[in-house]
Amino acid sequence: MISEAYPLRSLFVALLAAALSGCAALRPDFVARSVPPPDPQALAWASRQEALTALPGFDLSGRAALQSDGTGWSARLDWQQGPETWAMELSGPFNQGTLRLASDGSAVSLESGGQRIVAPSVEILLGESLGWRVPVESLRFWVLGLPAPQWPAEDLRLDASGRMTDVRQGPWRLSVLAYMDDTPLALPRRIYVNGEAAELRLVVQSWGKMP
Repeated sequence: MISEAYPLRSLFVALLAAALSGCAALRPDFVARSVPPPDPQALAWASRQEALTALPGFDLSGRAALQSDGTGWSARLDWQQGPETWAMELSGPFNQGTLRLASDGSAVSLESGGQRIVAPSVEILLGESLGWRVPVESLRFWVLGLPAPQWPAEDLRLDASGRMTDVRQGPWRLSVLAYMDDTPLALPRRIYVNGEAAELRLVVQSWGKMP
């Protein structure tokens, strides 16, 4: 009986070795086929975020329309954004001439009709002075077609070129309705921001030379 077990054991070992060698031969092909190919849309979105986040600033001209607390206005907008400082000129809101908003990185000022008001943040300044509820700090990113870092980016939607079309951040929803052209790094042309406190529409007529 013992002598008969050796041929059976040898046969079992041979079959096991053959099975293991077959698995080893198939494993590289299996692993290669199990890895999904890169998503072109996701790759384009990642490349876009990296390129636009690296910009030290921008310069744009266009028109802005705001509805806030039952009142509305429209104005021409000229915006110069630097790494730490920025300035906006709004021409024509309420037919009051020009409003100039500016930040030196530590405080924000509002100039209009020879008067100047200073506050620690633009949201406080606009809220207390004009009753506007506008997320200006987030607009610095939204206007480029990027989520703002202040809030998580929820319900993010991209177009076929990997460009953001919609995102919900905090109490606001941003929609990029149109881009300047069809290139992957094109900047927004029409933006709509909607929230409980206000609705803002921005039409960019021209982007100036980037710093």
